[in-house]
Amino acid sequence: NCNSGTYELASGSFRLVIVNPSGGTGEICGNGLILYCTPTGTSSATGSTTSPMDIVTALSTAASMASDDTIIIRMVAGEYTVNGTTLNLVDNLIIDGGWDVTSTGVWTKGIGETKLNGTFGTVTSGSSSNAAIHRIAIRSADKQNWKLQDLSVNVTGFKSSGGTSGTDYHDSSKKGSSVYGLYMTNTSDGDELIRVKIEVGAGGAAVQ
Repeated sequence: NCNSGTYELASGSFRLVIVNPSGGTGEICGNGLILYCTPTGTSSATGSTTSPMDIVTALSTAASMASDDTIIIRMVAGEYTVNGTTLNLVDNLIIDGGWDVTSTGVWTKGIGETKLNGTFGTVTSGSSSNAAIHRIAIRSADKQNWKLQDLSVNVTGFKSSGGTSGTDYHDSSKKGSSVYGLYMTNTSDGDELIRVKIEVGAGGAAVQ
């Protein structure tokens, strides 16, 4: 039994309180509400300590769990490359970086940096031929009670030329392209950023 509670001994009793270093509430024994990620995690993994996922798959899995309890994604320290995909947050979610894995496979909270780098995803605002194109790393659209902790986010900006228009570089015939590390709409007081660093590259020039 790994729940907090009072346990009987032959000579008396004691109370054991288990504290979750990531925060959150709900049953945290086993892997039921905790998903584990590493830079080399895969989309076919189960999200356990011995079968870690990539961060995109972990967020997709968290969205499908739809729990009123807190869902925790633990990320081992290291560099995660995310290209072509925006990371969409869900309700009652904690993404917690800075974890270490010991030689025996035990996950412990450490001091290493968890870095999310890349172009992430692009979205178009509007339907006209000169609609704005935005690059977004992490998005919270009408999501509540989430926390980002011990993470570094670095979003590649748009190039001045080269590659695909609107994806790699800013088309000057369109409206100004923006780059967002975190994009929020209809947020709440329950959302938190704890020891999070966000850096973004260049957007596009405005239409003259």
